[in-house]
Amino acid sequence: MKTFQGTAEITDEGVKKHFKNYEPSNAIFELVWNGFDANAYSVDVVTNFNDLDGLESIEVIDDGDGIDLNNLKNSFEKFNESTKKDDEDKHGSHGKGRLAFHRLCASASWFTKSSGHNAKIDIEASAIRDYTGEYLQEGEQHA
Repeated sequence: MKTFQGTAEITDEGVKKHFKNYEPSNAIFELVWNGFDANAYSVDVVTNFNDLDGLESIEVIDDGDGIDLNNLKNSFEKFNESTKKDDEDKHGSHGKGRLAFHRLCASASWFTKSSGHNAKIDIEASAIRDYTGEYLQEGEQHA
């Protein structure tokens, strides 16, 4: 299985300081907007609760264009900069919304399909500037 990794151009402390006054629910809004910015027609938010009625996970699922795996430098390694910055129709023009997840949970995974490739990208809140990813077979892809 082919893997990849990278690091955002900001420190972990810098990311967390940037989102210090950010409400956890805003992290969900950022991920929803990312779907619409990727030309999604449909964005679904699915909440999963455990047996004690505690929130276990949140899934944001969209039918957008996917993450450009050939250009991860612009998608996952920039902060406060985005390829969408000159597009007035796009919400996410600062390239930081994807990292807001840490206000809500300890880790995030993005399943994506782009240019005929399937992949999963993971980030841990404890090392938020670093991402790892792996290419997936079609059957391993999130529905």
